[in-house]
Amino acid sequence: DYEVEGCDHKLNVHCGLGAGKLIGLHTENNNGDRREYIFLGDIIDQVSEAEGKASHGELAASPQAIKLLSKHSRMPPTLLKSTSPSIIATRGRRLFRPTVTYTPFDIKITSEGLSEEQETLMKEYENIDSHTIEQLQRQLSL
Repeated sequence: DYEVEGCDHKLNVHCGLGAGKLIGLHTENNNGDRREYIFLGDIIDQVSEAEGKASHGELAASPQAIKLLSKHSRMPPTLLKSTSPSIIATRGRRLFRPTVTYTPFDIKITSEGLSEEQETLMKEYENIDSHTIEQLQRQLSL
């Protein structure tokens, strides 16, 4: 549960994960006063079906996403054999163990070619400390 500041409500999150090709389509009506960006592809159905299986604080994945995740993680055989979405993580627990580790390294990012808005965002976050990053990770995690 994520407590929302300034009120007595909590945000409960559940999520679906899919894998595959995705197409983005920008559409507008003849008058140009209404625009939409639509995502199309089998992955949308996968995510929808997986999300429907997840309860609060759970992450469910489609068989396609599990197959892709298994290339870099150890997973229980039951997950690999499943033909329908499966729960792969709950609050504080995940049913897979990554087999690949990433080593942090320094990256120098320049503002060359960025818009003014992008440059402002970059300046705002260029000196972010590890405590703030950990807080953001907790907010985004299950």
